[in-house]
Amino acid sequence: MGMAKLKIGGAWSGVLEVDLEEWTVAMLREELAERSGCHAVPQTINLISAGKVLRDGDGTEKLSQLGLKNNAKILYVLFFYLKY
Repeated sequence: MGMAKLKIGGAWSGVLEVDLEEWTVAMLREELAERSGCHAVPQTINLISAGKVLRDGDGTEKLSQLGLKNNAKILYVLFFYLKY
């Protein structure tokens, strides 16, 4: 499958070109945290595609194994936990 374009919307919007056979959810989170410029901690980023939350699992699952394909649309949502 190789290189694919992912369409990202949400806290950062744009198109990322990634290798679906190599990239993991954690790698995608780190890249989006860097690109968003809001100094988000990768663990506060939730990614949703086709109505499913993309989870890290054991950290070795590649994006292709999670069913992502070229031109997949991903919603990028930041979660912040406030202490009172």
